[in-house]
Amino acid sequence: MRCRLLNLLTVLSLLLCVAVVALWVRSYWVREQVEHADGSRYMGVASRKGQVGVRVITVSAPIWAERWDWKPTPAWEEIMAPRRWQFAGFGFDDNPVRLARGVVTGTEAIYLVPYWALALFTALPPGLWWLPRRRRQRADICLCCGYDLRATPRRCPECGTVPNASN
Repeated sequence: MRCRLLNLLTVLSLLLCVAVVALWVRSYWVREQVEHADGSRYMGVASRKGQVGVRVITVSAPIWAERWDWKPTPAWEEIMAPRRWQFAGFGFDDNPVRLARGVVTGTEAIYLVPYWALALFTALPPGLWWLPRRRRQRADICLCCGYDLRATPRRCPECGTVPNASN
């Protein structure tokens, strides 16, 4: 059971990695933004030039109606270059929000993450799953639990898995 669950999670991570790489390539030609506003909180996710930007604005009083929106070009694209901290494509910035007469009524935070980091993060589980299996296939070891199958090549006595004919 544990082996199947791990395999399922690995496949999901691999699919997510493929989607991230596709969005990464797309980000160099298409700039877009998805946003959600709900009363006193706004959140936007934008994609451009190999980066994902997340912008969160929180204010003390509700000023936005609840909505979801998609825009082909981010309205806050110029803000996606943080001034506070930036390194290797990662970035962070936070600012006070002034809505009326210069009074601070909330905060704005911007986070940038490069697509290469997301692709690496989502590729780790499939890579960590594949490397031990490659070693196990060459050494007659059970793919699920790692038990040595040289004495019992037909069935793993530890977990009951029947090895493939290729093992």
